[in-house]
Amino acid sequence: MSKSRNAGASSTPARGTKSLDSMSASMNRALAGARAPQVAADRQEQIHRDLSDAGGRRAAARSATVAARRRTNFLLGTLDGLRRGAGTRARRATG
Repeated sequence: MSKSRNAGASSTPARGTKSLDSMSASMNRALAGARAPQVAADRQEQIHRDLSDAGGRRAAARSATVAARRRTNFLLGTLDGLRRGAGTRARRATG
């Protein structure tokens, strides 16, 4: 009896009703139309961000260069101080 019940229910839609695929397609088109202004605004914002980001990248590069120079100078100063300290100790020991 369960076989006859399942045989009557087929995977094709009944006459007069929309198929799931056509309803999904209709829903997707409606959602795409509703989101079109939002997508366009996001695209414009991304373009603006890309244009203004160039100045930010230049500033970041300058900042990184200054930071690297400060680290280098700090290391050179530290090494110089160590060298001077080691030299004076060596002179005191020999002198």
